[in-house]
Amino acid sequence: LAMDYSCEPCSPTTLLTTLTGNPNLTIFHYSGHGTDTFLTLEGDDGSTVPAEKEELESVLAKRRGERLKVVFVSACQSSAIATVFVEAGVPHVIAVDSNTFILDNIARTFAETFYSS
Repeated sequence: LAMDYSCEPCSPTTLLTTLTGNPNLTIFHYSGHGTDTFLTLEGDDGSTVPAEKEELESVLAKRRGERLKVVFVSACQSSAIATVFVEAGVPHVIAVDSNTFILDNIARTFAETFYSS
């Protein structure tokens, strides 16, 4: 199994490029802060920038016909945001319950277990 991956701060530009610039992308993993209405991205100046549901819907609409297989949203309260990916046709979406906050070490352990299985 060959796999290409990148790990970098998730800015609005990086998110757009990652989700629309690679038609072969099958797994997208976001690890960061979130709420039930947005994911927190990093601005060019290091500030926090919200990526709201509508923005994610717009980006995912550009992938029509190029389906992601798995989206892993490792952010507190991310299940509402995860519905955007489900509605875009992603068959497997992992997220955190809307009422739940998670610690980094628990999120990391879960991801390690998920990817190693």
